[in-house]
Amino acid sequence: MKEPARTLIVYSSKRGHAEKLARAVFEGVRRTPSRATLAEASPEAGADAFSMVFIGFEESAPQPIREFVESNDWTGKKVAFFGADAGFDALSKKLGEAGAEVLGSLNAHVTGFFSFLGFGDVSEQDLIRARGFGERTTNTAFYFRVGGNKEKHRIKGYLKD
Repeated sequence: MKEPARTLIVYSSKRGHAEKLARAVFEGVRRTPSRATLAEASPEAGADAFSMVFIGFEESAPQPIREFVESNDWTGKKVAFFGADAGFDALSKKLGEAGAEVLGSLNAHVTGFFSFLGFGDVSEQDLIRARGFGERTTNTAFYFRVGGNKEKHRIKGYLKD
C-alpha cells in the first residue's frame, strides 16, 4: 500500500500574523488527501518524514526559521513560503541550492493604523487566500486531482472575485 503524502506547515511568529496564516494554510492542506502537521519552527521540528513543507514567518526569516532550515536535508522536498510582509528570495534561493523544489509563495500585508510598525492584523481576505494557497499548492505538489471549474469554485479564495 502506498504511503500517504505528508505535509508540514512550520512557522515563526513574533506578532501572531504568521501563526494566523499558518493555521489557515493548515486548514487548506487538510482539505486534500495529504496528512497535515502544524508546528512552530525549531531545529527539533524535523522535516525528514514530510514530502512537502510550507515555511512561514513575518518580515525577514527569524532565527528559529534559519535554524530549522539549517538542521534539515532539503534534497527532493517540495517547499512553499507564506508570511506577513515577508521577504522570501534569499531563503528560496538557499533551499533551491540545497535540492528543494520551491513551488511558490503567499505574502499577506498587515493592515491597520500602525501597520507600518508591524502592528495591525492580516485581513480575513488574506486568511481566505492562505487557505486556498495551502489547498492548491498541496494539490499541485502531489498531483491530486481537482475536478473541473465547478470544483475550483468550491475552494474558497481559489478564483478572484
